[in-house]
Amino acid sequence: MKPLLTYFILAYLISWGIWAPLYLPKLGITGLPIFPHQHYIGSFGPAIAAFIIMYALKGKQGVADLMRRIVIWNVPWRWYMIVFAATSRNYRSFLYYCHDCLFYG
Repeated sequence: MKPLLTYFILAYLISWGIWAPLYLPKLGITGLPIFPHQHYIGSFGPAIAAFIIMYALKGKQGVADLMRRIVIWNVPWRWYMIVFAATSRNYRSFLYYCHDCLFYG
C-alpha cells in the first residue's frame, strides 16, 4: 500500500478510535470509558501515525530524522511574533468568555 494513503487511513483510525466514545452515546452506544481531555488526546492521531509510518518505512533512523526535522524551524522572527500574538489573544478571549464555566462549574 502507498505510504501516504496508509498514513491518512492510520491517522483517521487513531483519531476516531480515541474520539469514538465521545460521539457514540449520541447513537445509543454507551458504556465506553471517557477520559478527561480525550478530545485533545485524539488530535495527536496524525502525529502518532507519522511516527508509525516513518518507523515502518525507515526504522529508528527515520524516526530520529523526523524528530530532528520537527524542531528545526527556518522561519523569520516575525512569524514567531505573529504566532505568539495570535495564541495569547485566543487564550485571553477563551478565559474571558469561559471564566464562569471554568471556575463556577
